[in-house]
Amino acid sequence: WRDYRNAPTIFGGDLYAQKLDMCGVPLWQSNGNSIISGFGGQFDLKVINDGEQGAYLVWRTSPNSFQDYSLNAQRINNNGNKLWGSSNVTIQSGLGTTLNQSITMNEDGDLLTIWQLGLTGTPNSMDIYTQKINSNGVVQWNSNGLAICLTSAISILGPKIISDQNGGAYVCWSDNRNGLSNFDIYAQRISSNGTPLWSVNGIPICTKTGTQGTKHIFSDNNGGAILFWEDIQETTYSIYGQKIDSTGNKLWETDGRLLYSTTTAFAQYEIVLDRNKEIFFMWSTSEGNIYAQKVDYNGNPVWANPVTIC
Repeated sequence: WRDYRNAPTIFGGDLYAQKLDMCGVPLWQSNGNSIISGFGGQFDLKVINDGEQGAYLVWRTSPNSFQDYSLNAQRINNNGNKLWGSSNVTIQSGLGTTLNQSITMNEDGDLLTIWQLGLTGTPNSMDIYTQKINSNGVVQWNSNGLAICLTSAISILGPKIISDQNGGAYVCWSDNRNGLSNFDIYAQRISSNGTPLWSVNGIPICTKTGTQGTKHIFSDNNGGAILFWEDIQETTYSIYGQKIDSTGNKLWETDGRLLYSTTTAFAQYEIVLDRNKEIFFMWSTSEGNIYAQKVDYNGNPVWANPVTIC
């Protein structure tokens, strides 16, 4: 978490971590172990299991009052010790403002991350970068991030990343390169050595009119990936999915398979993969109701009707 115990202004804020035992008793230092302090403000912390009873952490640092943000990472072990040095690992710095990082871990224990970048001196333009960092904290692709999408898009929504189960990664995002209010879904595959394998700036996954915003990407357990997004039209709000194989072929309908549609806007929605590799889609409506549906790897609803949770 982030707090202001050492910060004289709102432009500060440091990161701390704590481990609890099965009874909820803190095991590390009182009020948490320091992850980073004393340098600007820390924001948007993302944390995942490192597969060895520790954790990977990725966050943004602003040294100059919210003007620019670098992207940084650290790994902590089961005892709360920092494994990647006291200065942490810099993922990207000096190019502009990093935004909306997403992280995951691959089958080799490497940390994968993707993020947006607003270039300094280039207003109204967004790019996408990615990076692989091994378990020892050594970056594997370009030293300041691997460029994935360099377009004239003014805005980008929800970049996501998942392992391709071969040392590389699948990434997806939504951008408006084709019109200010026309967001479309794109994807790219990256090889284990950091080479984009498909078309420059990604292959189109859904290019319908209206707004499509990415939500999740999962492995299909067969060398490909399944993507999920929200589609917003004038009077409908829908969730779509698409399965792609290792060469980028779309295996379902051209602009995705419709999973659920409603005339009521989603207040929130989440798509999760459980430990049995089953996909669950859960959402709440503006009226305050919560529902769930289970989807198989062929994009078909498992339950006859959505289940009312609350």
